Amino acid sequence: MGYIGNGFSFTIRSVMISQTDGNVIRAALSGSGVNGTLNPALRSS
Repeated sequence: MGYIGNGFSFTIRSVMISQTDGNVIRAALSGSGVNGTLNPALRSS
């Protein structure tokens, strides 16, 4: 967050994954855990 002019501005980040990938992540969360990396260079416009 940062102060801009007369008010505050903030950005809400989000990520979209397929249902198939979500199911894989969900299954892994019940086990040993999940590690992930987001690569902003791959974002679409």
